Amino acid sequence: MERRQQARVQSGAFVAIMIASMVFVNLLAVKVLRAHWFRKDLTARQLYTLSQGTTRVLGSLTDSLSITVYWTPDQPAPANDDERLIREQMDQYVAFGNGRVEVRYVRTDNDDRNGEASRANCTKRALQVVDSRAGDARMQEVYRCITFSYGTKTERMDFVPPGIEGLEYSVTSIIKKMRDPERTIGFLTGHDEVTPENGMPYLSRFITEEHLGYTTRTVDLRAGAEDVPNDIKGLIIMQPQRAITEPELRRINGYLMRGGAVAIFAAGITQSGRDINPTIARAEHGLNTLLTPYGVTLNADLVLDAQASPSLQEIEGQRLQLPMPIYPMVGARREDDGPGIDASHPAFFRLPYVNVPFVSTLTVDAAKTRESGARFSILGRTSPRSVVQSGTFEADLEQILPRARTMFANERTPSVVAVAWEGQLRSAFSGSAPAQADGGVAPAANNPP
Repeated sequence: MERRQQARVQSGAFVAIMIASMVFVNLLAVKVLRAHWFRKDLTARQLYTLSQGTTRVLGSLTDSLSITVYWTPDQPAPANDDERLIREQMDQYVAFGNGRVEVRYVRTDNDDRNGEASRANCTKRALQVVDSRAGDARMQEVYRCITFSYGTKTERMDFVPPGIEGLEYSVTSIIKKMRDPERTIGFLTGHDEVTPENGMPYLSRFITEEHLGYTTRTVDLRAGAEDVPNDIKGLIIMQPQRAITEPELRRINGYLMRGGAVAIFAAGITQSGRDINPTIARAEHGLNTLLTPYGVTLNADLVLDAQASPSLQEIEGQRLQLPMPIYPMVGARREDDGPGIDASHPAFFRLPYVNVPFVSTLTVDAAKTRESGARFSILGRTSPRSVVQSGTFEADLEQILPRARTMFANERTPSVVAVAWEGQLRSAFSGSAPAQADGGVAPAANNPP
């Protein structure tokens, strides 16, 4: 039970990231804005270049956005260079803001400016100062605060952690929250899925702490008698354990046709039994009824990967940190068709890796994906040192680890494990009698998140 719960928690953490970026299976096609920022970014993952998602948010502003940075100068190393890096990134927010973004800097180097920071409800926080020559360390209190004002709404980032990696994510999340404060994400329920109430108790705290501005609710379609609500920003289907009926799938299809967005986190298998050697069997959720017409089939198999996340396990009375081949760790890919995740896509933007526990392979029918009516992308492949198990079997860690060297010795074709469709999707049920909500072609979403 502990292993399955950990798998759900890790998957749930990724769902939280997905909610933050609002990336779903039926995405609004990303519009490439005309570049008017020419600073060359030489970092490996382009940490200081704004993402297309951020430029899209800035382009949608209808009111003036005022950003004020309260900063103590001459902060201790290595945080002393952060002020320059923040100024460079804020310059890009201004450049892409179409004249609606203004950034002001307050260097809190005297009593008046310290007082201004205090009146903005900023608080000093302690930074550690290390003197390597003297061999000691001390604490210095500093301001690293950013405030935001948009129309009548205000927000505050009370303390910017040292290093600016992740700053864009936080800043843009705050701007999105002020621009569109009422946003709700639905979680499908009724089939023993993972929901915020069942498996992700930390999610609401994460949303609040990260200023995401989302609320969550469960959506029960009641065997197809109820429709997917129109007032949710997207629907998440996460690890259903029981069959989703065709009338329910038609309701989900109808939601897609109305421009809705859906994210599916599911495997083609289920796991049961002891934590260290779960029994793997075919899943009965029936999601392929929705996926296969778009050119993707979720297979009833399990990927074991030598490139795996470690986990603390108890074997013969000893607690050991062991690699878990059933928890593939998929790193950022280096070439378009190579293994790894597409770290340029909003779903995985600039992530160095993701863990994908109990993941199944996806078979892609290229002809059908072209007929789907939307732009199709493969977002993730496992490493070349992965193998695929199918049928009913036990994923016994005690048996897998002794033969891991032989099992993963030869390189194989990486398995596809994550995909996305973006733009207009045709109905998955176009060749059969449509449900009341079905249509022929899904309209493009006209309210981007």
